[in-house]
Amino acid sequence: MLVNYKDKFIFLRPQFCGSTSTEFVLSKFCKSKKDIITPISFPAELKRRKLNIYPQNYETNIFEKIYNLSVLLNNRKISDYFLVKGKNVFLKNHSKIDDFIKLRNDNIFDFTIITISRHPYEKALSQAKWSLVKHKYLKQGIKIIPFPDEIIQSLKQNYESERLKGINNWPIYTHRGKYIVDILIEYNDLDIIDKILNEKFNFGSFKLPQLKKHYEKNHVTPSMIPFEIKNYIQNICSEEFKKFSYEA
Repeated sequence: MLVNYKDKFIFLRPQFCGSTSTEFVLSKFCKSKKDIITPISFPAELKRRKLNIYPQNYETNIFEKIYNLSVLLNNRKISDYFLVKGKNVFLKNHSKIDDFIKLRNDNIFDFTIITISRHPYEKALSQAKWSLVKHKYLKQGIKIIPFPDEIIQSLKQNYESERLKGINNWPIYTHRGKYIVDILIEYNDLDIIDKILNEKFNFGSFKLPQLKKHYEKNHVTPSMIPFEIKNYIQNICSEEFKKFSYEA
């Protein structure tokens, strides 16, 4: 999550939509001491450190100093000792707007709400790939490319374990059941995000770093998803299918 008080925007990070890259670049415009920048993945945080950008205003001051020291020293064990991610922070990367309201109690309608959408089938495949690569990436910063059959097998495991429910981003897009997004960027349009946002803001030209291309080498398509799992995805993401007119 990003909250910018100068340009008055809130960036809400949905799951499996290229939101890490997006928050990385948009955090460059959050320069006020009051602005909120939540942590991203540790390897990406190390790259953001080179821009002299650190997370801020998402936790107590002492914890933020410890986490930022961990990033500065390239030693995630320091922050891992103090942080149970997602449990003992006020705001985290995929927090909903309700969490922000509890922390700041600002009028959200004074802000432009920005977020990203992506077809649920593609999100399901992205989650399946992430399940295979996240350990090496998060712990060691090593990127691996799974084979298509490995991704499909991981998708089946996520389905059987009900982890697949995590691709539902409707709670990110809503507040008290009402859709609150002002600028919705399609995943396939992230390469032109600067043009989209400059219709509202004066950010200038910028590009997302290392935009995730999940299927560029070992191509996996929604046609490979079993029929039963497609039905399940349609059910758990029914609001997204309806609101964004996704093909089933």
